[in-house]
Amino acid sequence: MLNTKRNPREFILLSIIFFVSALLHGCTVVEINEEDIDSEAGLTEQSPEIETNEMVREGVKLLSEDRFRDAEELFRTVLQTEPANRDAALPLGYCLIRSHRFGEADSLFSAFIERYPDSKEAFLGAAVARHGLGDRERADCAVAEGLKLLPEGPEKEAWKIRWKHKELNTDESY
Repeated sequence: MLNTKRNPREFILLSIIFFVSALLHGCTVVEINEEDIDSEAGLTEQSPEIETNEMVREGVKLLSEDRFRDAEELFRTVLQTEPANRDAALPLGYCLIRSHRFGEADSLFSAFIERYPDSKEAFLGAAVARHGLGDRERADCAVAEGLKLLPEGPEKEAWKIRWKHKELNTDESY
């Protein structure tokens, strides 16, 4: 079982992967267990890193509640102080997609890919944004790169099937 108090970054990344997987399967997501996102117990003084981790966790929760503007505000606040914060950048892209701001999402994912070329989530997010823009050729390239980074298994097969049948819906939850 994942212990979010010890590893909040893993929790956030798994949440993002869960959102993307739900998109692929046409599900509406998500209820987050409040116990999983409780603040770090036993700390007397919070460091800025813990504060940003809490902001990201709250943003993920708001994203799961379809409160995209509120989540976006939190993610942008984190990125102002920590521009390289992976945990805030990816869900910000999903907020932009869900708000039908595909150009902004594509720009964000493209910049993220330049910084982290091993991020399958960024390639797949870029594919969805480009699909929303109607840029099928660039979307196909992004999904092909994302698929190269995914291990063999159900998630990879779901992406292949959905992409082949053009069943990505940018209004579905991640």
